[in-house]
Amino acid sequence: MGSKLINNVYVSSDAIDILEISKNYGAKVIKRPRTIARDNSTSEEALKHAIAFIKKNVKEKIDIIVFCQATSPLRTSEDIDNAIKYFISTQADSLFSAVILESLYTWRKQKRELISVSYDYKNRVRRQERPPLYLENGSIYIFKPEVLVKYNNR
Repeated sequence: MGSKLINNVYVSSDAIDILEISKNYGAKVIKRPRTIARDNSTSEEALKHAIAFIKKNVKEKIDIIVFCQATSPLRTSEDIDNAIKYFISTQADSLFSAVILESLYTWRKQKRELISVSYDYKNRVRRQERPPLYLENGSIYIFKPEVLVKYNNR
């Protein structure tokens, strides 16, 4: 709520108590239907519902969406503002926050064997020579609404 660059904050939930608390802190609330508030529901479903709700009921033009997941709360308003500035300055259509994984060699279990995911194990290079890998951390997503509509992804 401390961002200097965000005009409106919306919270989407099916839980009345969460919506009431959000309202008390100044957020606008969107009651999410149970059909998209299940354990297997996607964020994209909730985001598309929120966009449709805002367009229909609030009639605000949505230039960009800044999506901050409650499950990744370790971010500051400065982090959010810096991400928005970067998004705008690079003319991106989407952005996500990430951490650099510089020294991980990752494997995936496939049936009864391990498969190298992040490098060619037959030609293992020194950590310092490997290009960095990026891990999406779920803290900040910024995107244009049309990206979500077109690709069903943020």
